[in-house]
Amino acid sequence: MTDTLPLSFTHHILCPFDSCLVVDHTVLARHAEEFRRRLCGGIPRHDGRRVVAQVGGTRELTEGEEAFRSWLDGAADEAHERFGAHGSGHERRAPSLVCVDLEEVLEAPCEDELLEGSSVRFEAPRLSFHEYGIGLLSAKARLTLRRAPGPGEIRRLLERVALLRRSAEIGRLIEVVDRDVCDAGEAALASLDLPRPVFSREDVTDPDVKGLLWTHGVSVFDEPSGTAVPFGELAAEFTNVARRDEIRNLCPSLGGFVFLGWGRSLLVGLDADARNRMLAVLRRLELDWRAGDQYNSIFMGRLKAYTDLAEGSFRRREPMRWIERATVELDLHRSHFDEHFQMLDPYSHAVAKHVYASWRIPEQSAAAEQKLASLNHLYAQGAARIARRNERQFNVLLAVITVIALSSAGVDGASALAPRFAEQWPLVARLGVVFGVPLLAILVLGWFVCSASGRDA
Repeated sequence: MTDTLPLSFTHHILCPFDSCLVVDHTVLARHAEEFRRRLCGGIPRHDGRRVVAQVGGTRELTEGEEAFRSWLDGAADEAHERFGAHGSGHERRAPSLVCVDLEEVLEAPCEDELLEGSSVRFEAPRLSFHEYGIGLLSAKARLTLRRAPGPGEIRRLLERVALLRRSAEIGRLIEVVDRDVCDAGEAALASLDLPRPVFSREDVTDPDVKGLLWTHGVSVFDEPSGTAVPFGELAAEFTNVARRDEIRNLCPSLGGFVFLGWGRSLLVGLDADARNRMLAVLRRLELDWRAGDQYNSIFMGRLKAYTDLAEGSFRRREPMRWIERATVELDLHRSHFDEHFQMLDPYSHAVAKHVYASWRIPEQSAAAEQKLASLNHLYAQGAARIARRNERQFNVLLAVITVIALSSAGVDGASALAPRFAEQWPLVARLGVVFGVPLLAILVLGWFVCSASGRDA
């Protein structure tokens, strides 16, 4: 256990953002790998950034490497063939659609009396792009303190670092890269003749929110540490909890201290492999939480828009088809969610299981499923009302045809049995009987149908 806080540490940030590239699991169900190849190959090459393809769960192929060029040409990745399809800690699908590594340093001014210098320099920034138009910026900065912090000073400093996501420079850079990725993605979708996604860009993005959505900060200390809570009362400020006794080591088996919290996390004394695994868990958690948030927002919006479904007042089948496709999409998302959870190594699984519950991701998923169930209920009610309405209209049509047939038969029979009838009733009068009686029947039956409709409503 270490109670002395080092004056220098690494601070990682994970910041989701809304991307212009919107695809979903339904679109990628059959051509995911080919889409990713065309996407990675279609992004314009620029100095200062490199395209990275993630394959086989943890293996990365970087632009400029021979393996990357072979993969673009359609060659199977050997690591994926050996491990990715059979477990061993690898997902059977890529963690992202594409990643873009930026060589430049993202610098943002940060005035804080505790911080050495007047700005924070984020190095090794990476933009990764995922389903549902979710993008994720990850970067790290070395924070050096002028002196030992007092109560509340670490919390204030980390809050100011989190707000650096509003930097105009960072926002412009993300916008430029996102536009190139989006253009390449649209070209890949068109070349493969893939269906349009279930959720549109308007569904998954908030037009009132620009730039990065939020910041999850991870403070990393490399100094050796025991498995107990480090840094005394300061640990609560690094983890964004109210009291130190609310903090516990989520994975003592790793030999260091691990706490993944809500918006702020702390890793102390882990080796590079363990640290990268914990950061990978956090990245996946951020994506899953964002996807669940999108599902709830989309389904709530559709519930408001489709309130007239239960009344059966729509004239198109688009709402019904959308609900059917959204149901399939949610099933596919849940399948990939479960697959990712099952493929985690034991240490990552133990940590992820705790954080999934802590972040209330299961409740978030249950809420989305409940909203979709409500949409399906509206769909069933509307379909039943339409079926009853169509049945009544069909019965009216049959009744009209029957009345016309009977009227015509009656007039023809009277003409045949009583020749004088044909002489005394000219053609106009007979036509009046043939069509007048059905018209009267239509009016009577129409009144009956309207009355019945009013009672059903």
